[in-house]
Amino acid sequence: MTTEATGRQQLLARWAGQPAQTLLAALGVDPATQLTLPGLLERSVARFADAPAIVTPTTSTSYAELAHRSAAFAHLLAELHPQDGARVALLLPNGPQFVVALHGAARAGAASVLLNSFGTAAEISGCLERSGARLLVTTSRLAPELLEFVRALAGIDSLVSVGLQVYPVGKRIGFIDWVVVLDDDAVLDREPAPERAAVGPEQDAALLFTSGSTGMPKAVLHSHRAICLQSYRYSDLLRLTPDDRLMSLSPYFWSSGLCKSLGAALSSGATLLAMPRFNAESALAFLERERATKLISPVHLDHQMVSHPKFGDLDLSALRGVHRRSPLRDALGITERWSPGGYGLSEMCTLVSSFPADIDPEQVAGSEGWVVPGAEVKVTDPDTEQTVPFGEVGRICVRGDSLMIRYDDQPLPFDEEGFFPTSDLGLLDEEGRLYFRGRADSVIRSGGTNVSPVEVENALTGWHRLRRVAAVAVPHPDRGEVLILCAVPADDTVDEAEVTAYLRTLLSGYKVPRRVVLVDESRLKFTPTHKVDLGHARRIVIHELLDREGDPAWLELLTGALE
Repeated sequence: MTTEATGRQQLLARWAGQPAQTLLAALGVDPATQLTLPGLLERSVARFADAPAIVTPTTSTSYAELAHRSAAFAHLLAELHPQDGARVALLLPNGPQFVVALHGAARAGAASVLLNSFGTAAEISGCLERSGARLLVTTSRLAPELLEFVRALAGIDSLVSVGLQVYPVGKRIGFIDWVVVLDDDAVLDREPAPERAAVGPEQDAALLFTSGSTGMPKAVLHSHRAICLQSYRYSDLLRLTPDDRLMSLSPYFWSSGLCKSLGAALSSGATLLAMPRFNAESALAFLERERATKLISPVHLDHQMVSHPKFGDLDLSALRGVHRRSPLRDALGITERWSPGGYGLSEMCTLVSSFPADIDPEQVAGSEGWVVPGAEVKVTDPDTEQTVPFGEVGRICVRGDSLMIRYDDQPLPFDEEGFFPTSDLGLLDEEGRLYFRGRADSVIRSGGTNVSPVEVENALTGWHRLRRVAAVAVPHPDRGEVLILCAVPADDTVDEAEVTAYLRTLLSGYKVPRRVVLVDESRLKFTPTHKVDLGHARRIVIHELLDREGDPAWLELLTGALE
């Protein structure tokens, strides 16, 4: 075992103690056999075999069927790449194919590389090339578009396409030696492998890529233990039961969708409702038809559903769990507490702090929740790296039993104590609640004081007069930089003065943006994680300022910022 692996085992020995064991015991999870993806699915099959595991607008797959098809897919992968530890790239939308491929790869002893199915060809090929995967699994909808850029990658020698009818089995495409062309039934009805590979909790399970909001996406390698623990934690925190029908619009290829949606549903016996792509009218019809009880969805997509002309004609009375800031709460008269949020990041397989879904709102107190058992947080001075007292803002550093194994193609980022220093600012109170205060690399220096764009955005979260907000920094001749708020108004009556006046009731004067630019939502662009593209928002803001400001010195700086 390498020095790196030995060090990680020592850290896990510390973190895999009482807190995690208490949760697992309460849920009836055997840590010896059910902290791997195959073990998690086998546990659910034993309890919920005939229950629907995942439902799409056109299909329904039971837990037993998922297990059978995953085993059959493992057999196929073993034929193509028989060695343990191989990497299998998945370029798949939300749906049963993703689940079958993920669990089939794990059963075959392979690690899955989870690719962004919404990405561009250049983005996908860049991640694929870095991953070391030699086999790519995709669908008929995506595969024809892939062939052009797959030809350019020297590492891929096998392509498994579910439903692709364009090429015959075994035909060579460029350098690709094997092209396995199978329709859905042929893939899923193969004979299972006689036995699954021996898989341990510390074995590589999945390589995920961050959303790349600060540059090139980082390749984050996670173990079976991390994914399974977070899945069990989420099933408990979200209070999921076998009676729940959970609709999730979170992509499974990111850690939140993988654990909070897919893993939590599968580990609790709930039915997961999956849509490959979002469309407001189709989503509403699906919610009504399937009597969804809980919904995990970005708030701006909820706005699209509430605003749809057919919204008022539908019976969504079964839906009782939505995001605490979702417009669906008021539109449907939902009073139940659910989904209070939390703090997480890809490097921790998402979850660091949260509250149980049914927590009393007074206990939330504006925080991101208590640090979950099995995770640890320290807050340090960004300059000295020394731990700061409770209540003082600093850099959030995390470690725990779900911490990534490593970045796949970068040096180990951990400090001497095994903590991962994030790029986020926050504070801890004496009750163990974590408060997020913005990005360490986004705080600006304006007129000699530090101002956080995220603090401004958080102040406006949930305010009914604005639908979307993005605070961006632009150069200023006197103050160095100033914040400008780019916002989507709820209606035509909102103006800059109203927004500024509201912010002055919540923030110190120096934190209030210098200008407010109101725009139609159609002018904005969004990242694959549904966040406002800040670079594009900044360009919109600068163009608006160039049209309305008269200070020649400021106009010169703004013009230069566009070059």
